[in-house]
Amino acid sequence: MRTPIDLTGQTFERWLVIERADMKTTDGKTLWRCRCACGTLRSVREKSLRQGTSRSCGCWAKEQTGQRVRTHGLSHLPEYWAWHNMCRRCTRPDDPAFPLYGGRGITVCPAWQKSFVQFYGDVGPRPSPKHSIERRDNDLGYTKDNAYWALANIQNRNKRSNRLLTFQGQTLCVRDWADMLGTRHQYLYARLKKGWSVEDTLTIPIPQKQYTLITLHGITKNLRQWCTFYGQYPSTVRKRMKNGWSIEGALITPPTPAKQHGHNHGSPSKSSY
Repeated sequence: MRTPIDLTGQTFERWLVIERADMKTTDGKTLWRCRCACGTLRSVREKSLRQGTSRSCGCWAKEQTGQRVRTHGLSHLPEYWAWHNMCRRCTRPDDPAFPLYGGRGITVCPAWQKSFVQFYGDVGPRPSPKHSIERRDNDLGYTKDNAYWALANIQNRNKRSNRLLTFQGQTLCVRDWADMLGTRHQYLYARLKKGWSVEDTLTIPIPQKQYTLITLHGITKNLRQWCTFYGQYPSTVRKRMKNGWSIEGALITPPTPAKQHGHNHGSPSKSSY
């Protein structure tokens, strides 16, 4: 049987061994009562002391972190906290956002995890307070090639809930395709909902809305333009025309006043036009 070695009085990094502890670990390993250089007393595994996996009570790591922050002098910047929160949600299971990031395999490249300065040098300063760090490919991690500063509306388009369409080697969300085609995204969603293929959805022209043209006194405008010219509501003019009014009468007649003192000031007779 191996004779136990007495570590009393020996120093391991910041630990000074005082005596063998009365108790052992749950698996029967030896514990030593130690004092850290900062004054903290704690029982430490003998194996941890010998292998150097325990250097202090934790004060050494805090000092190293503080030293790194003081070295770059940038901890007051909003970019620093964007980096800090990015690392937390990808590496800390206790972070509320971890299930959406680290929990599904989103990582931060090692160079950025180790150094805020490296991160800051790669992505540069934040363009505005409305920008935050985003990924071009939502299924990949935070790296120099995949991360950039983006506005909130761009981030919303990159959400996994948005539908992505790939056509001719290019992948965009439906809203981006609509912007590129100069149409409304609702039209594209309607086609997809009906079972259209991606190619047909994006390539078949969308019929333009036809406006009824009206010519008065030699001038031609659509109904909405004439309503703007005469200060009328299109719904009012359409209702009048449905009731048999002429287009000119419907446009030039002022709106019917509201009921006053219980009397209804009705609209002029349709026969006048």
